[in-house]
Amino acid sequence: LGRGVDQNDKEAHKWYTLSAEGGYPPAQLALANNFSIGRGVNEDNFQAFEWYLIAAENRVAKAQFHVGSLYVLGEVVGQNLIEAYYWISLSFLNFEEGTEQNRALILLEYIGKMMTGDELMNAKKKIDKYTVGQ
Repeated sequence: LGRGVDQNDKEAHKWYTLSAEGGYPPAQLALANNFSIGRGVNEDNFQAFEWYLIAAENRVAKAQFHVGSLYVLGEVVGQNLIEAYYWISLSFLNFEEGTEQNRALILLEYIGKMMTGDELMNAKKKIDKYTVGQ
C-alpha cells in the first residue's frame, strides 16, 4: 500500500511477521497471503498453509476458507475431506452474510457430494464440538 512512503514489500513482511508472531490474527492472514503469492518473501505454500491455519484457529473466516480449500485440493497438504468440510463450515459460520458466505456454502455442497456418509457424519461431529465450545 505504501501510504505516505515508498512501498517496500520486504519491510512490510518484516512487520507482518512481528505482528503475526505476537498473535495478531489479521497479520497472520496477511503473512499467509504474502507467502502464498511471494510478496516481500519467496513464495512458500507450506509456510502459507501454516499461517493460514494459525489465523484459522484464531477464527479468521478468510483463513478458515483458505485452509478448507487447501484440504480439498490436496496439493500443499494431503486431501482430507473431513478437514475441508470442517474448515469451510467454520468459515461459513464466521463470514458475514453475503458473497463470501455464499461461496462457502457452494463449496460445502461440492465437498459434501464427494464424501461418504461416515465422513460427513465425522465432519459434522467435529463442527458440533466447535459450536458447543463457543
